[in-house]
Amino acid sequence: RLRRLRFEGGAELGALFLAGTGEEVGRVTSVSEPREGEPGLAIATVKAAVDLGAAVEAGHPGGTRGVVEELPGTSTGPQLPSARELRESLKP
Repeated sequence: RLRRLRFEGGAELGALFLAGTGEEVGRVTSVSEPREGEPGLAIATVKAAVDLGAAVEAGHPGGTRGVVEELPGTSTGPQLPSARELRESLKP
């Protein structure tokens, strides 16, 4: 899913990792330079299992920390389960 990332500083293009676990969860595709006093913003493709508000690190584990947010102007439609949730619901 496409998500916005809000960073304390600038972000790097490339891999995106869950903070604390080092698990790769996506890829940063676009970055804006932060203005003075404002956070840095980026757009990334993020695994559906990653919750909004999750802490992530861009570039490499231990890289610039950020938070996953919904893209502005995104309309929310029906909430569909992820593939993992579907598999788990089908287990006997």
